[in-house]
Amino acid sequence: MNQNKYVYKAFISYARDPDRHIAKLLEEKIERFGINWHRMGKQKLFIFRDITDLVPDKSLPHKIESALSNSEFLIILVQEKFSRPDFSWVNIEAENFINSCIKRGDDPADYIILVVTKGDIEWDRAKNQWDLNKTNVIPQSLRNIFKHEPIYADLRPLHDKLATKSLKNQV
Repeated sequence: MNQNKYVYKAFISYARDPDRHIAKLLEEKIERFGINWHRMGKQKLFIFRDITDLVPDKSLPHKIESALSNSEFLIILVQEKFSRPDFSWVNIEAENFINSCIKRGDDPADYIILVVTKGDIEWDRAKNQWDLNKTNVIPQSLRNIFKHEPIYADLRPLHDKLATKSLKNQV
């Protein structure tokens, strides 16, 4: 995939409560990580995150849709809230990204990165799908996207540390 055709390397989709701290850390670390090995020089990776890239106004949905279609990857911080049908923003963002991938001729599963921050996740290898009896973090829009077990990052220990640190700072 030609990196130059995207404004953003990735779009971070998350629930502000409780994942805003992890989203911020991810954005900072990924943007600093970018290295162009062919030239042995640093190349910044631009990451879209709502708080750093948007000003809330009535065109917000259009701006989010535009950022999704201009992102090569979607990083979703998944947690227990996402299995609830009333949790819509992450589902909407995932659906928009999936549609964008299909329009550009890509398999969405190849461009979606899951980061588990809280909850349970398990792949049923026999059925080659999520075990929804043991998984409570997958948004509805992603339940049938993966045709094989995806690689995902498990940041649940980091979530617990940040939540504890945040609570101490509030007291």
